Amino acid sequence: MLAIDKINLKLKNNWFNNDTNVYIVLSMPLSDMGKGTVVAHMLNMLPNSDAIKFDGLLNTNKNGRHTASGHDDFGIYEKYNPTKTFGDERYILGGDLYKEFIELYGEDENLCFRPHFYKYFLTKITDLWSNISKPKNIILEIGGTVIDYEVDSYVPPAIYYLKKHLKDKCKIILLSEISYNNEYIKTRTLQRAVEEMGKRFILPDLILAREPANFQTDNNAERTLNEIKISDTIESRLGFEFDPTNIITIPFYSQDKIDELGNYLKTRLADKFPKKHTIFLGSNNKSKLTDYKKYLSDYDIVSPNDLNLQADIKENMYSLLTNSQNKSREWAKLSNLPTISEDTGFFIEELNGEPGVAVKRWGGELSENVTGAEFLDHLKQKIFHLDNPRCYFETVVSLAFPGGNVVTTAHQTFGYIDKNKLANLYIPDYPLSAVFIADGRNKTWSELTDQEKVKSDERLIFKIQDLINHYLTK
Repeated sequence: MLAIDKINLKLKNNWFNNDTNVYIVLSMPLSDMGKGTVVAHMLNMLPNSDAIKFDGLLNTNKNGRHTASGHDDFGIYEKYNPTKTFGDERYILGGDLYKEFIELYGEDENLCFRPHFYKYFLTKITDLWSNISKPKNIILEIGGTVIDYEVDSYVPPAIYYLKKHLKDKCKIILLSEISYNNEYIKTRTLQRAVEEMGKRFILPDLILAREPANFQTDNNAERTLNEIKISDTIESRLGFEFDPTNIITIPFYSQDKIDELGNYLKTRLADKFPKKHTIFLGSNNKSKLTDYKKYLSDYDIVSPNDLNLQADIKENMYSLLTNSQNKSREWAKLSNLPTISEDTGFFIEELNGEPGVAVKRWGGELSENVTGAEFLDHLKQKIFHLDNPRCYFETVVSLAFPGGNVVTTAHQTFGYIDKNKLANLYIPDYPLSAVFIADGRNKTWSELTDQEKVKSDERLIFKIQDLINHYLTK
């Protein structure tokens, strides 16, 4: 079999799903224009999304990237998406592509660079997409520019192929810039970028036009007029029709105000991408709301406070399942939204499962209004004589719909109570998170970083995500 036949077969066997959206983010005429920041916020906005970074460079430093880890685009991705990590499994380097290509196919026959290599680049993209669980929305960031000598021969043809075969499921996003002469905006730089893309038979679906530092306005009407001017100029000078609603001018932001850029992008891009489902969290617990926003970053999570809702839902001391389902049903009726509620029990093996379902009240031994100090004192009395402080948390999570249907999943986390930490604990709150150490880790929950918490709870998170994805998006 010829090399091109092998590559075509591989591409065919590992092509994108019919419902996959591919977003290609590139910049011209410069590389360093903020693509990483744009991708980071797209990841935050798009449901079920992930990203692949391509650099046309031939080599990297010892970190495996062209800049220090944490300060490159992956670091920016992670800053705005703290529940996700990005590494080599999402990275394509031009030099590695050349090396792998020759090693795989160099002995087959005389290779023609463009028809063979651009499709090999595509197989690398689809392989990475497949290996990161085939997200429904995949973003490909093109480092440098597509007219750089190192990539001009194969990246534009690859983008053209994606656009031709995926059609509207593939969106090309161009980040460029405009200038200002203290009287009116000038678009020559952006024109050149679009012209160069046109020469390569690829045109942007969306243009993000960065404003210069000397242009300052908060007038949305003025920005709209500028976007129309850009559209008219592209059509009159280059002959390409371009809808002005697909041109977004971006204010200049200094690095110390980069977070404001994200807020602006989210506002302007909101109607350009598939919207996230909204899920109501049936709980007034602020820390739980924070956790769920991390766990379910592909969804908009709203709380009773967000919708100004109140409910008095009685819980029993015997069934986590009943409590979880009752809470989710009642909150779903009030919010008229798909609703997640949970109930968690704590079970100490040597105490025959105490405190059980009603953790705060210790199975009825403590009052409803027990203080943190009283709970801590009770816990110490119960624990210190035990030879084996093995225990586990059980969490039952229910997803209810406004019509009354409820589906449920459950998870147990096994571990032990660190009696040394408990002996020296004086916090005036319910202290289990400061003394419980789960199997497989050497820190209490309170000692974990946000990323470590997500990693520690990944099996529970997966069950919740699977529940929602199966019943909410089918």
